[in-house]
Amino acid sequence: KRYCGGRTKIIYVKGRKRRIFEAKGATNLEELHDKLNAYRVRRKRSDVMAELPPKMRNTIPIELEDDERARYDRARDDFLQWIEDQALSDGELRLKLAGLPDRELELRMEEHATGKRESAGRMMEQQKLNALRQIAEVGKVRAVVQWIHRFLKTTDRKLIVFAYSREVQRLLYEAFPGCARIHADDGHTERQRNVDMFQGHDECRVIICSLMAGQTGHDLTAAEDLLHIGLGWRPADYDQAEGRAWGRLNDPHGLTVWHAVAVDTVDEDLLEIVTIKRKNIDIIKDGDAAASGTAGDVVDQVLRRLRESAGDRAKVMV
Repeated sequence: KRYCGGRTKIIYVKGRKRRIFEAKGATNLEELHDKLNAYRVRRKRSDVMAELPPKMRNTIPIELEDDERARYDRARDDFLQWIEDQALSDGELRLKLAGLPDRELELRMEEHATGKRESAGRMMEQQKLNALRQIAEVGKVRAVVQWIHRFLKTTDRKLIVFAYSREVQRLLYEAFPGCARIHADDGHTERQRNVDMFQGHDECRVIICSLMAGQTGHDLTAAEDLLHIGLGWRPADYDQAEGRAWGRLNDPHGLTVWHAVAVDTVDEDLLEIVTIKRKNIDIIKDGDAAASGTAGDVVDQVLRRLRESAGDRAKVMV
């Protein structure tokens, strides 16, 4: 309760009042850091490798092309409609609350809708949100391929590319035939062959990696640049992937991290929320300066921002 923003809230399920406890935030993190610090010994990379340059993060904003924008907007609107369908106003409850002031009636109906949405199943909700995230990832491929070509033409460096979606990985293999890859369907021997090719052959300058399959167990220190196409939920996913090239004792060097972000999509929300989560984790682990916000339940926050984004775009179209 003290460290996770815990609170008691009232919801209405099938017209009945229920009291539940929620813990979806991050509070009193400096105090939590002080308590944990008494029971652990922690050494950071900067303590062991004093000359290791820090990671540099950059964002590549990508405007979806018209066909991809239309596909994304349709999927987003269908998703929001599905959410609303799970939380339709209960006419019987509205009659029971008819005597309440408008504002209180609105709050009670909102609490009732929240209860119905929760009872509809968070797993299905996250599956649909993941599908929306994948549409945004696929929609970036054409622009990302152009960016990679420019990178290869204007630099002599190697590049690691991480993607979530199998479809995106396939499209990138087709765009860069002969590149190295780490794919979930490949066995250990094939993965190691590709790693060796990327590490040891100057002409092999790109490796396409599945984020899930490629984030651990490999040294990719031949590269000083890394591109994330798919954006995820957890800072640890990014950090594990970036650890393939950065902070390795056998070849310490800096790393420039690029995030491809589709403008006006769920990408922007995920990147901001994950950034806040990373700052909160830094407070707990290292006592660093407080983050500028809190990241509680990611699904709730993304849903709220999706609704706001849909409303803003509708106003612009009018």
